Amino acid sequence: MAKALPIPQIKPDKPVAGCLPAIVETRIGEIVSFRQQVVKGSTDAVHDMRVAGRRLQTVLMVFSELIPQNKVLKFKKRLRRLTRRLGTVRQYDVLLEVFSSAIKCSDDKQLTVRNLLLARYSTSRKEAHDNLLNLLEEIEESDIFRRFIGSVNTSQAPGMKKAYRNIEKFSFAEKMRDSIGDLVGDFSSGVTRALRHEDSVEILHEMRIAGKPLRYAMELAEPCFPEGFNEYFLEIKKTIQLIGDIHDIDLAVNTLHSFGAELRSYNEVAGRVIDHFPVGFLDTATGKLEADRKKLLSEIRAILLEWRQDKFFMKLLALLQGGNRFPAPKSIRAGKRK
Repeated sequence: MAKALPIPQIKPDKPVAGCLPAIVETRIGEIVSFRQQVVKGSTDAVHDMRVAGRRLQTVLMVFSELIPQNKVLKFKKRLRRLTRRLGTVRQYDVLLEVFSSAIKCSDDKQLTVRNLLLARYSTSRKEAHDNLLNLLEEIEESDIFRRFIGSVNTSQAPGMKKAYRNIEKFSFAEKMRDSIGDLVGDFSSGVTRALRHEDSVEILHEMRIAGKPLRYAMELAEPCFPEGFNEYFLEIKKTIQLIGDIHDIDLAVNTLHSFGAELRSYNEVAGRVIDHFPVGFLDTATGKLEADRKKLLSEIRAILLEWRQDKFFMKLLALLQGGNRFPAPKSIRAGKRK
């Protein structure tokens, strides 16, 4: 994943409204920078553009009161469409990567089955990629990115002067402290639910969704806070990535189950054993993926339990407030999972 571009205009003590235009312009610039490689079909560029889109969505969330709503609503819908289409392509990229590495073949028939599976999702990937390119062309023709950059000069926006005056007195660091504090609350409640229902796919997914804006807000705010803040960010980032790995495995397992069921139905109709497609080796790959999922789930649960024991979120909130009366959590002091 490409690192976020630095934004030199961000200064902790600078009025928050004065930082916003540079933040928006930089985040949009990140999205645009991957366009050429996305058009060429690069899987890494698709992932990087999607992450850049998520970063911009977090900016729009955190600074919503400083952006005229009549300007942002249409833009947010277009951005949401872009991230969703990128997500669809990314989903097929993940499936193809998992299938290529997890499914081991020992004869020609097994190889034929695996190639059929890869061909199916390669075709689906191409269709999704074509849809993505159509949207990118539409975005470029509408010039929506450039026009939106021009709309974030909120000091001149009709109807926004009061909001601007109310928030102008806050520094960028103060705004990010309050926003991250709110996001920590959302994420920590998800952690509590995940510990109560450790194998719930839905709760883990909800926790990941709540964690993404926290992750990108912390990434943006890193220059504003004292030493140690980055370690909390890396810990949260790594944990969200682990939950994402579980999501990828769940997607692959469900797809393999469905494909295996199709092959079994075909074998029943085919009649002659010589015409049957092998299925058992797919079950073997599925079992390996499920074992990997179990290990990841155990690792995540250990992290969350450690967070609870060490009062991870209380210490992070104290750090945001400028306090340093608590030692860092054990995992951070020991240099784990960085």
